[in-house]
Amino acid sequence: MLNNYNISIVFPRMKYASGDPPLGAIYIATYLRKSLDANVQVIDTTFHRNYDYVFKRLVNFATDIVGIYIDTIMFNDAVHIAQMAKSLGKYVVAGGPHTTIMPETVIPYVDALVVGEGERPFVELLKNLPSKGPVKGAWIKDGDNIYRSDDIHVTEQLDDIPFPDHRLVEYEKYTQYWHYMDATGRSMKGTNIIASRGCPFHCTYCQPTLKKIFGIKLRYRTPDNVVQEITELKSMYKIQAFMLQDDTFTINKNWVREFTEKLENRKLDLVWGCNTRADTIDTELLKAMYNAGLRKLHIGAESANENILKEIYKKGIVPEQVKDVIRIAHETGIKTLVFFMLGAPGETKYELLKTIKFARQINSDEVTFNLTQPLPGTDLYEMVKSNSAYGFDEDFTRFDYYNKRAFQDTTVSNKTLKLLRVAGFLYTYTTISSFVYVLKHLGSISGIKKLFAKFKRVFS
Repeated sequence: MLNNYNISIVFPRMKYASGDPPLGAIYIATYLRKSLDANVQVIDTTFHRNYDYVFKRLVNFATDIVGIYIDTIMFNDAVHIAQMAKSLGKYVVAGGPHTTIMPETVIPYVDALVVGEGERPFVELLKNLPSKGPVKGAWIKDGDNIYRSDDIHVTEQLDDIPFPDHRLVEYEKYTQYWHYMDATGRSMKGTNIIASRGCPFHCTYCQPTLKKIFGIKLRYRTPDNVVQEITELKSMYKIQAFMLQDDTFTINKNWVREFTEKLENRKLDLVWGCNTRADTIDTELLKAMYNAGLRKLHIGAESANENILKEIYKKGIVPEQVKDVIRIAHETGIKTLVFFMLGAPGETKYELLKTIKFARQINSDEVTFNLTQPLPGTDLYEMVKSNSAYGFDEDFTRFDYYNKRAFQDTTVSNKTLKLLRVAGFLYTYTTISSFVYVLKHLGSISGIKKLFAKFKRVFS
C-alpha cells in the first residue's frame, strides 16, 4: 500500500461549454479524498479546452496517479491525455461509461480501468498498489498479463457516499451557464444533484448500458440525505435553485412524496426541476412537488410516431401521454422542457416532420431536438451495427448526438437530417412566447453566454 496519494481526476470535456458540473468525476474525487486521505484535484477542461492546461495541472500538482473519465465522444481526447500522463511517468486509471461498455478499447492506453460505479473499485485498486493483483470491478495490467473483472461493485447504501465537493471545480463559472430555470423568467444561481442510481426501463438508446454501469436495481438515497445536501449547497454557495438529474426521478412516488414533504418543511425557499417519464407522474404528485418548489419538468417524448416509440426505441409510452403531462404541469404552474430525437433507423421525412409539428403543437415552454445516436453497448447500437443497410461508423467522434450520427441511412441523409433539425428549432421557437424567451436571454451577460452555448450545439 502506498503511503501518500497525489491523484488527478481528469474530465476531458473539450467541445461544448456547459452549466452541468461533472458530478461523476467530483463524486470519485471526493470519495478518494475521504477514503484514502488523499491529495486530489479535478482537472476539468470544460472551460479550458486544450491539452496544455491539463499538462500544466498534472505537473504543478506533482501527480502520481491520473484517473480519466471517459464517455464515448471524449474517447480520442482521453486517449491523448492518457498518453501524455504515461509520458510523464504517471499511473493511469480510466473509468466512466465508455470504459465500462468497451473496456477493450481503453485498456491499451492505461495501466488499469474500473467498470461500473467507480468509487469502491478505484479505492481498492489504489490500496493494492504497488501490487497489481486482481480487484473486483477492475482491469489491471501486470506486465503482459491483464487481470479482468467485469463484476461491478454496487453501493447498496448510497448515503454512505459523501456529498460531491463542488469546490473541486470552477463552480462560479458553471453557474454562469446553468440554464435549467431560464423558462421561469429568472436567471438563477443553481446546480445539479443526483438522488438515485439506476433505471428499470428498457429504452433501446440507454439499455443495457445503464444496467451494466449501475446494476439492475434502482437505488435511492434517503430523502433526509438529499435534503441535507441541498441545505449545505444553499449555505455554502447561496444557490437559488437545483436540478435533480436522475434518469427518471418520479418512479417511486412514495419516495418523492416523502422527499417533497421534508424539503417543504425545511423552508429553504428554493425552486427546482427534475426529469420524468410521462407514465410515472400524475396531478396529485405534481401538486405535492409544486408545493415543495418544483417549477421545471423535463419530459422525454423522443418521437410523435407510435411505431418508432414502440418498435425502435421501446419507450413504453405514447405521444398523448406527453401531451397530458404538459397540460397538467402547466395547470399546476410548472414549466416544461420536452426532449425529442430525430433520425431513428429507417425514419422517413414524413415521420420527422410529424415529430417537429407535434413539438410545436404541445406548447411546451422549451423543446430540444437531438440526433438519434446508437451509443456503444446499447440495444440500438446492436440493432444498427448488425444491419448492413446502415453505413455504420466506428469513429467515436461521430457519436455526438448534438450534430453527428454514427450511421448512414438511405431513408434520410445525415445532411438532410441536420437541416431538418435546424428547421425544427426555428419552427418551434417562432411563437411569440418563444421569441420572448430568447429576448430575455439578451438582458444579461450570463443569458447571452447560455444562449450562445445553446446555438453552438445546434448550428456547429
